[in-house]
This record gives sequence, structure tokens and C-alpha cells, in this order.
Amino acid sequence: MAPLTAAQYLRCYCPALKRSLNVDEKIQMSHEWYCLEAIANLDDMPLIPIATLAKVWPHEYVVAGDEPQDSDAFGLETDSGATAQLVTYSTEINAFRRQSVLSAEDMTRLTAVLKGAAHPNAVVDLSRFPLTANQILSILEELHDFKRLDVSHNQAVDNRVFLHILRTYKSLRWINILHCPISMDDLKELMTKDPQRFRSIETILHPAFLTGKLAADFPKAFRVTYITDNWPGYEHATLPFFSADQLVQNIFDILANIHNSYQMLSITTLASSHLAQGQNWFDRAIQTVPGRDLDDHSDFRAYVHQREGYQLVVQANRNGRVYGILTPLAPEQSEHTDSDIIGMDSFLKRLEDEGYPATDAAAVKGLLELCANKKLTTMEQIVNLWG
Repeated sequence: MAPLTAAQYLRCYCPALKRSLNVDEKIQMSHEWYCLEAIANLDDMPLIPIATLAKVWPHEYVVAGDEPQDSDAFGLETDSGATAQLVTYSTEINAFRRQSVLSAEDMTRLTAVLKGAAHPNAVVDLSRFPLTANQILSILEELHDFKRLDVSHNQAVDNRVFLHILRTYKSLRWINILHCPISMDDLKELMTKDPQRFRSIETILHPAFLTGKLAADFPKAFRVTYITDNWPGYEHATLPFFSADQLVQNIFDILANIHNSYQMLSITTLASSHLAQGQNWFDRAIQTVPGRDLDDHSDFRAYVHQREGYQLVVQANRNGRVYGILTPLAPEQSEHTDSDIIGMDSFLKRLEDEGYPATDAAAVKGLLELCANKKLTTMEQIVNLWG
């Protein structure tokens, strides 16, 4: 595999045409122009070389004999967002991954290495080790407090172990469960029966959350509805889970840009992870690919209310630049008019009352100050798009 430039990546979705565009095609391809404008700002940024990718994903990328070896200095300069959070194992410890089982002595040495590498943003890397469920839980119990966990490529991590981890480690914000025996149906069942367990998670690396096409009956924790006077009028982006701090950042990014009527902005910002203090914008990770309805090309689309989860409605149309948070419907409620439209201060208070307060005081203050100058929308404005 070779890294693609941003322009090459864009061409996978927007093939270059060899003829001039008609008026309708120009409108439909306006999103490409936005992407090209963004790409133009990346021209002076070098591609990450294969050698650097191989340091992070050694099983996926292999440095050929004629390729230059990556130096530590270059790797940290170009990929600090990833390499600074990785635990580097010695050759001896890394060799454990090729064993069929780990002995008690092996476990002691692996745990000692992880304890010695403890850092607030360090990834507890248990991927590809031949660990049993009890061994994994034993190591995590020794570590106590961590935010990032990689248990990918481990057949012992099933939905039972996954749920135990979520219930036990409240500080967990990021978890990689790729190639674990946890299906989309397993996730749907867990998030339906115990949705509160997912309220503090920012990122779950699993194929279900990397496509943006979750099943219609998959639980929805938060939705953004962006309304403009342009076709198709409504655009939706949906998150299956969220953390309060991440959501505060995402909402701020969206509301700070509602002067722009381009709906894709809400999807892009909703995909971005929480911007940590001192972190550069270009180091932000993609936490999940939001569910979206961009494949609906009908000429007219009526508003469809979401029963579950909270919903941020943003309008950049003839009604001005307004917003509102719609509350979830109770089981006995059925009509969209049963939802209350509340302001940001009330929404954050509700999250706090539910046991999941936003902890970044500066970010909360900034969001509330931003919302203080914005008007609340009404259900009439939301439903009657065309007046």
C-alpha cells in the first residue's frame, strides 16, 4: 500500500471529466470545488513516507530494501499525532505476539513494560498478543487508569469482554476492536440495552463505525440536521455514541460556521475528534464516520423527526442563522411536536444531570458565549422548509 495525495483521494469519489459541465452538473459537483479549495492549502505539506507508516502499522506496511529508512526525528516531525502515543516494545516483548500462549512470566514482563510506559495519552497496546480474556482483564486491572486501548486482532475480546471494559474503566475514550469477534449485531444489542455505557466514548474502531451507513434500526445518540434554502433542503449526520467534551467541541465548530450554507461542514466537523489542549488542528483524528443521507437524490424531501437521542438543528436559510436542540421522545410520545426545543445551556445541564457532564470548562464557556448571540429556532421553521 502506498499513501495517496489528497487530490488522488478526491479523484476516487469525483472522477475528472474531460468535457465542460452543464449548469446542473456544476451545482451537483459544488462539493468537489470545496474539497479542491481545501486541498490547495495542503500543497506545502509532505506525504508521510512508507517508512513512517511501517513504524506505526508494521504488519500492514513493509519497508522495501531500496526505500530509505525512517529516522526518529523525521517520524516525530511528520507524525507526532500518532507516534507520540504509541508504546514501543522491545524485540523480545514483540516476539510474544508470535507465541501460541503467554506464560505467567511473560505476563509479568508485558505488564511491567506497559506500567513503565504509562502516559495520559499512551495507547495500551494489547493487539495481536495471544491473550485469554482473563489475561487481558488482569493486565488492565493492574494499569487502572488509561484513556486509549488497542485490543485488536484478539479472538478473546467478545461482546462480554468489551462491555466489561466499558463498565469498568470510566476514563476510557478510545478503543480499537478491529478483527475481534464483535459483530454489528452485537454492537446494536449492547447499545440498545445499555446506551449509557457508550456516553463517555469518543472513538470505537470497528467496521460498523467506519462506513457511515449504519442500519436504520441502529441506536442513534445524536443527530445534526442542517437546513438551507438550497436543494435538498435537509441534510442529516448521525452519531451512534458521543462524549460530552467531544460534542461540545463539535457543536462549537458547527455553530461558528453556520454563516456558510454548505451542509457537508456539519458532517466533517462531527467526524473530528475532540481538540485537546495544545493540540494542532491537523493532528485531530477521525473518530467515526457519521451516518448520513447523502445518497438520497429525491427532488423533495420532507422533514423526518428522530425519536431517539438529542438533535441539533442548524438553519442557514431565509429564517436567518438559528439553532436549537431537540429533546428525545419518551416511549409514549409519537409526534415531532412532543419534542422540546432547548438552548445550549439547558442541553449541557441535561447531560450533567444524566451523569455525563462536559469537563472542559473553557470549551463550555466558549460554546455558551457563542450561543448567547444566536436565536433559537421553532418547530414551525424546522418542518415548513418551503414556507
